Amino acid sequence: MIKIIFDKIFKINLSIKLLIIICFGLFIGAYLPSTFKAGFYTISLMIEELLMFIMPGIIFCFLFSSIISFKNKALPLITLLFAAVSISNFSSSIFSYFFGISTLPYLSTTFKPISQTANELLPLWEPKLPLFISSESALIVALIFGIVFSIYPSSRVESVALKLKKIVSVLLEKGFTPILPFFILGFLFKIQHEGALGILIEGYGPIFILILFLFFLYIIFLYSIAANFNIKKVFSYIRNTIPSGVMGFTTMSSIATMPVTLQAAEKNTKDQIISETVIPFTVNIHLIGDTLAIPMMALAILASFGVPFPTLGQYIFFSSYFVLCRFAVAAIPGGGILMVLPILESYLGFSPEMSALITTLFILFDPFLTAANVIGNGGFTLLIASLLKTKKVNMAFIKNS
Repeated sequence: MIKIIFDKIFKINLSIKLLIIICFGLFIGAYLPSTFKAGFYTISLMIEELLMFIMPGIIFCFLFSSIISFKNKALPLITLLFAAVSISNFSSSIFSYFFGISTLPYLSTTFKPISQTANELLPLWEPKLPLFISSESALIVALIFGIVFSIYPSSRVESVALKLKKIVSVLLEKGFTPILPFFILGFLFKIQHEGALGILIEGYGPIFILILFLFFLYIIFLYSIAANFNIKKVFSYIRNTIPSGVMGFTTMSSIATMPVTLQAAEKNTKDQIISETVIPFTVNIHLIGDTLAIPMMALAILASFGVPFPTLGQYIFFSSYFVLCRFAVAAIPGGGILMVLPILESYLGFSPEMSALITTLFILFDPFLTAANVIGNGGFTLLIASLLKTKKVNMAFIKNS
């Protein structure tokens, strides 16, 4: 009986688990002794320190494996798709920045700065691990090695890369994901103990509405370009992608949704070859849901903690690394934000509490992000199809890839 109960608990949807954790921190945290909360806060810091210690290796394995897997495709198409995905992800990130700095100030009454308090929750000790290489350096090294071994392929290197990626995936899925609620809980206890939890939980409702509106605007804009601003075509295209959006929302997995996304893309483009090339290629790297939502969440969190918005120059620097991270996303719940945490901390000045908060918000909002990702991939495929046909590119190299 106990085993059945535990099995059911562990099978609960992660979003529901996080909602339970948030409610526990909000309503029960005030009645718990400080030492108990300090212990959980220490555990959270230990998990974060370990995660940041192995993060460069994780990023290298995912990015390197992703790049060398492109070797079986024609180089011109790879170059085109790589450039197009990077430009699209970067453009949506910049769009999110301007939307955020234009709208968030009007929510200033909701996003109140978190004042410093003497009732500070301190860890029982400060866990520290040495950092041998930064995540940014791992990104660059993976990019260089990936390009080299794409040009000069080696079956042995590819096999090793795939094995490393599988090991890292299992490590994250079996090691990190089950303890994610505990990782969040310690930081929630700290925020609650210092009097900020109520403000944060109540104050971030409007950000979800803003992000949904942002998704709507950007997706309409994307499909409008693909349809040459023919309103009838725009809504016809989007109507065809609704099933993939619904499936993405329920499964929270772009890969699981890919067959439905592929059908919608073929129906919209009327070109099976292009659809079967672009959708599998971009399913895990073209993520407009992530690139729109994460910057908005980050800006909102900065505002609520009383930190000024980054300048455009600072944000472009952050966004460049952010876009590179899209090529190294772990295929686990919360994977889209885990790879970005070091970038947020390095270039936007995120504290551990901010990182825990954006992780929580990201996972809670993951169904909507996945839906936006798959619908966005449908629009991206339309744009690529239009580009290839406009430039009259010979598609024989796709058929033979």
